[in-house]
Amino acid sequence: MPIEAVRWINSRKDVYIDRIVDRSGNVRFAIRNKFGECFTKDGVFCYEQYGPENYPEYLESWRWTDFDDACAALLKAESMMDCTIQ
Repeated sequence: MPIEAVRWINSRKDVYIDRIVDRSGNVRFAIRNKFGECFTKDGVFCYEQYGPENYPEYLESWRWTDFDDACAALLKAESMMDCTIQ
């Protein structure tokens, strides 16, 4: 049985990347923090909200298709966490 990574965690364990398979079976990456919020491509943390009517827009704004792009966003998200956690 092959092992498949589904989560990459930063050293402080307060921001991480989750591997997600969307409804179409495509692999995407979500960036989340320890508070359960998701990092958007607009550069903010929010609680995830979507329904069937906005699912395509949701994927475009909240998920990365390229792991390297998700890693770059993770670094940005980490720097934001540094500003909010004292």
